Amino acid sequence: MLNKSIEELKGQTQKLEEQRQLLHREREREEISVKIEQLKKLDDLKLALDDMEVEEIQQSNMESSRQKISAIRRLKQQNSVQDTDLVSYGKVDTDNIIGGVNSPTLKANVASSPNSDVFLG
Repeated sequence: MLNKSIEELKGQTQKLEEQRQLLHREREREEISVKIEQLKKLDDLKLALDDMEVEEIQQSNMESSRQKISAIRRLKQQNSVQDTDLVSYGKVDTDNIIGGVNSPTLKANVASSPNSDVFLG
């Protein structure tokens, strides 16, 4: 009878040991699950930050493009206004530009050339 009780105790001890190992494995699984969830949240945060950074870069590029376009438009407007001012105020006289057809320099050169009668005639 004593031997039978000892065998039963050994069997119970073995079952308890197995249950303890199962509990230990279950706790490890829970810890792993918690860590996986934490990593997923961190990954989601990283993706959100990456998206924000891409959006900021795109906004910056758009703003830079707008500024360049505005600067080009201003330059074109300034040039257009200057060209209009020159023509409307008579400041551009293409006949009397230095080296032009009616300039004294060109007339003197033509008159002194050997074939001047061809040009002056």
